[in-house]
Amino acid sequence: MQNLTDKIRIFYDGTNIDKYAPLSYVSGFTTNTSFMAAAKETNYSSFYDRHMSVINNRPISLQVFRDSNEDIVEDAYKIASYGENVYVKVPIQKTTGETNIPVIKSLLDSDIKVNITAIFTYKQVISLYKILENNTTPVVVSIFAGRISDTGVNPFEIIQFACHLFKNLSDVEVLWAGCKEVLSIQHAIDAGCHIITVPDTIMDRLNRLYKDLNDFSLETVQSFQKDAIQSGILI
Repeated sequence: MQNLTDKIRIFYDGTNIDKYAPLSYVSGFTTNTSFMAAAKETNYSSFYDRHMSVINNRPISLQVFRDSNEDIVEDAYKIASYGENVYVKVPIQKTTGETNIPVIKSLLDSDIKVNITAIFTYKQVISLYKILENNTTPVVVSIFAGRISDTGVNPFEIIQFACHLFKNLSDVEVLWAGCKEVLSIQHAIDAGCHIITVPDTIMDRLNRLYKDLNDFSLETVQSFQKDAIQSGILI
């Protein structure tokens, strides 16, 4: 796994932080309101406090969800106050379709670390460059590769474009969001990403990475036979 982490940073994406934080190759954490709701986590502050020791100063992103600029700023300051390692996740746009770029710039100008989330288009990437080219606050640009791929569009090109566009900006990291398969990690590396977020289902399959295919074939056949015998399947 060392060869992998030399090439890209793996952030666990979800709420089961106690399970995955002890893994040496996990270098950060993200979550979102959907993950939090599914886990019945309803308080950011207590969620962070409960996991602070296992997070151990690694970066974690927590998401705002209110729409007005005033509410975003208020919530962002609260989230950022949890710790120096906390990034405030701010969507690229409001639920109305109005851009959040001005409020994102305001937060960065106030030294609030931001993870700009839900980025899908070249236009959004280019519009961000205009506010980030002179930025000196750490910021993550999260491109939703997984959901882009759900539309039948290959996300590789837009992410490679973003990585090239921001490559000389030392405070900007590009993140491949929505890892659908272990292979996505290699795709993210090839695109030049700094970070990939990996959910539970993929975290649990990372032991397959770089596995010998002959060995994997044999193990698969053996598992099929084991399941058949244990379940008493008849022919």
